[in-house]
Amino acid sequence: MIKAAFFDLDGTLVSGQGFCAPAVLDALKTLQKNGILVFAATGRSPCELAVTGMTRGVDFDGIVGLNGQLCYDADGVIHRQLFDKEDLKRLIHQTRRTPFALMVVEQEDMYINQIDDYVRSALQAIHTPLPEVKDISNAPDKDILLAMAYLPQDKTRELVIPVLKNSCVTRWNPYGVDIVPNGCSKRTGIEKVLEKYDLTWENVIAFGDGENDYEMLKNAKCGVAMGNSDPVLLTGEFTVTDSVEQDGVVSALKRFGLI
Repeated sequence: MIKAAFFDLDGTLVSGQGFCAPAVLDALKTLQKNGILVFAATGRSPCELAVTGMTRGVDFDGIVGLNGQLCYDADGVIHRQLFDKEDLKRLIHQTRRTPFALMVVEQEDMYINQIDDYVRSALQAIHTPLPEVKDISNAPDKDILLAMAYLPQDKTRELVIPVLKNSCVTRWNPYGVDIVPNGCSKRTGIEKVLEKYDLTWENVIAFGDGENDYEMLKNAKCGVAMGNSDPVLLTGEFTVTDSVEQDGVVSALKRFGLI
């Protein structure tokens, strides 16, 4: 029996205009009226959600943020996993050898070493203001949760992946990757939430459109890929619904009889 729904945000709940459509907002409220818990599962940080206002009108029961590294609800933090300090030191050293944009994210702050066209393109695509440019040399001394590199795929393979010992990358834009601790993903974050609420994957329906959504869709009782999904989700492994611009979440929830 489905008791919890987990939704990616960008490209799933949130349209290209940067907000949730009225029909989607109504569907989420109906889900909750029907006794189903509603969670976001996103690469976004709390400060991004506040700055963008992208989830305005949604009263989530909880958030799986930063690709599973920070999970919280109204009671507080459920799970938090910090970024590997040695990997961060190596990344910062690499930016000095061959300059590229590297952003670091704390629980309530995010900042970047430089702004370039890769950063502008990636953040414009997700309706996020440009972050503050700051010296990141002392970031390893802080509680960093996530790092983001802004490079195309070939440069990521050349400059980022070789210096990582305890972390891996997951791409969310042609010019942007999240760098997360090995073994950390939306799946692992969701499992922490399910444990708190005494639920299992058999109780979950999950929606996503990107590479970083694969594991949560794979493990969910019902995994739903948006029509606008990355090809990795459109191989026939998951139920496919309409695109985000066509309110695909609403269509799928009706198909499964949840609203």
